[in-house]
Amino acid sequence: MITYDKKFLQWFVRFGKIKSGILYFLFLLLCFLIIVAACDLINWLTTKETFIQAFKPNFDFIYCIVFLYYTTSASYNFYDQAQKKLKEYAILEAKGLTPGDIKRISFIKNWEIKRKIGINRFCYYDGGLFTGLILFIPISLISYPFASGSFSEFHDMMFFILKCLIISYTLGAIIYRLRWEVNQRKFIRLTDPLLLNNS
Repeated sequence: MITYDKKFLQWFVRFGKIKSGILYFLFLLLCFLIIVAACDLINWLTTKETFIQAFKPNFDFIYCIVFLYYTTSASYNFYDQAQKKLKEYAILEAKGLTPGDIKRISFIKNWEIKRKIGINRFCYYDGGLFTGLILFIPISLISYPFASGSFSEFHDMMFFILKCLIISYTLGAIIYRLRWEVNQRKFIRLTDPLLLNNS
């Protein structure tokens, strides 16, 4: 689950499991619609057509399936994961720790595990593969208006999907390579503030 603010989680879980799941689904739906609206604006500025006019039914169906699968699974597990996270907050706060301390401790614990897997796995597997798949949807939505011609042939559609996958994978790997550097510096700053073991 994405790390959310404590107040955000408390506001959601107070509605109960079913209602909070529905609200979280609507929250993800809103994020998706914002992306669609941005694509609509780009398409209108470049082709003077609306997003619906340019969008093909086959892509519409694929994106809807992917979106529904992700949001349904995320919404179903959201309440339990939020409750678990709130319990962690309560335990740490009972020990006199501030929310900032909790975030720093959580970062150190998580990054200490992730940095052991190595930079290649972090960038090319976590970044390129997983983040790349997440980026695939917005990138393909943005790229579609610029695709030359219609997908009259099956191989045209597959070539477009392959290009978007390559762009998404590369962008995901680059983002995670930058994250590696930022997180390494933050980890060293938090665990060795005097930089006595800076190596």
